[in-house]
Amino acid sequence: MKFLILEVQIKKQQNINSHDKFFKKSMSNPKVAREFFEFHLPKDVAKKVNLSSLKLEKGSFLDNTLGEGIVDMLFSVDYDESRGYFYTLVEHQSKADYWMAFRMSKYILRICDNHLKKYPKSKHLPLVYPMVFYPGKKEYKSPVDLWCLYKDPELAKSFFTVYFPEIWLFFL
Repeated sequence: MKFLILEVQIKKQQNINSHDKFFKKSMSNPKVAREFFEFHLPKDVAKKVNLSSLKLEKGSFLDNTLGEGIVDMLFSVDYDESRGYFYTLVEHQSKADYWMAFRMSKYILRICDNHLKKYPKSKHLPLVYPMVFYPGKKEYKSPVDLWCLYKDPELAKSFFTVYFPEIWLFFL
């Protein structure tokens, strides 16, 4: 029995690795990547980007503990007059990840941090459009919105949009 389970796990891991390689190799081709984004981007986002400026960037923004079966790719692209990014994440999971919206938020902040290190004179954070591809067989029912992960979503949202920007400094 152990050998059969091990054989199935090895076979599954080899299959995952081949999907990872296929996705990375395909998306590394500029024409394929451009067609991919033309097809998958919402119209309002597609209108604001210049896909002829699409460029695959180096690096990964994943947590070190996640292991294999996950592919992330970052593409830079011109949004109107500024530089932004498309971030794609493919995870080979059999079920939805409840904390995916939180994880994506962390990756987006890492991308912004990386951008500011690369462009220290920048006065704005880059726009980052995240895309997650879920190959599970069951419908994805986990939260796709960061705010839904808070007990009081509206209050949490206000902390980031109303209270957070105004920081009062008092000098003694």
